[in-house]
Amino acid sequence: DDALRSWSERLQKKYGVPFPEDFFAFYDFCKSKSAKCPEEALVDLLGLTLAGPFDFLSGRMDKLPRSSYMSCYLHDRYFYDPPEMITVIKGSSETDHHFGYFRDDPADLPCFVVENHAKRGCELKSIGQNL
Repeated sequence: DDALRSWSERLQKKYGVPFPEDFFAFYDFCKSKSAKCPEEALVDLLGLTLAGPFDFLSGRMDKLPRSSYMSCYLHDRYFYDPPEMITVIKGSSETDHHFGYFRDDPADLPCFVVENHAKRGCELKSIGQNL
């Protein structure tokens, strides 16, 4: 699909890393649940919001004033996030619960998905191979 390839190339250019097919499939699933606001499709049921690179897909990053635009490398990062992690889902702000792709090598697809509660500590917990 040309649209998928275009988004994949754009995100890889912004982040410097490839994104797996499940990233785009998960976004399509969220769009099927909430076409107007896919980034909030999981809020009512799970208390989760799509974040990070999903903000580029949804156009949220385009709505930010240029003066507050942050580097994609810092967007939705938390205190204990290592450079190998890219946040893709945010949960409770009380604990800074978030999920991200983790990869050992920037040229490779993510190895697995991790979660962290940044206000509780630095422990990353592996929760699966994809979203």
